[in-house]
Amino acid sequence: MKIAAFADEICREDPTRALQLARRWGIDALEIRTLPGGRFPRVSDAELAELGRMLADTSLTVSGVSPGLFKCSVDDEEIETGITELLPRACEWARTWERIGYRSLLRGGVRRLMVHKIFRRA
Repeated sequence: MKIAAFADEICREDPTRALQLARRWGIDALEIRTLPGGRFPRVSDAELAELGRMLADTSLTVSGVSPGLFKCSVDDEEIETGITELLPRACEWARTWERIGYRSLLRGGVRRLMVHKIFRRA
């Protein structure tokens, strides 16, 4: 059995510390959600590249990334930004981490209540 954890739940302020503790605790893989600069993938390329370098130097793999997209109503402007900018960026960075075991893109969902309201109108 392999064990994975969200890196930011181990140590949100310091990814280096999160990786050290994960290895010490026998965790095999990390899911990337929040970094010191903000939510994945809304941080700088430099911060994402540095995280990739740190992960490559360990035996840890990336089991998934969580960009937190689409946690809004279906008519929110955030949907357009998520589709056109953030989802492609999340996928691009996740693909660069394939060599260190990246497995899946986690995604949020449009608020269920709003979806039910729309279908009731139809």
